[in-house]
Amino acid sequence: MVFNSAMDTLHPDAALIEALGGPAAVSRLLGLEGHGTQRVFNWKRRGIPPEVKLDRPDLFLPGWKVPKPPTASGSATAT
Repeated sequence: MVFNSAMDTLHPDAALIEALGGPAAVSRLLGLEGHGTQRVFNWKRRGIPPEVKLDRPDLFLPGWKVPKPPTASGSATAT
């Protein structure tokens, strides 16, 4: 009986990690210290945590624009 067969498959986020230069490069881009490279490597199988994607949409959510906070008048656009 094999218990880790699901860990043999890569998450779709793995392609994004590789496109950014691999786990070590992504770890450096995020400023992760200690075991950062291993942590990012694990994301290739588990997926990048949503909070990480939202913290760095420039890296992980291409084409997604961060909404501007509302102004005092209640509008999100500046005039």
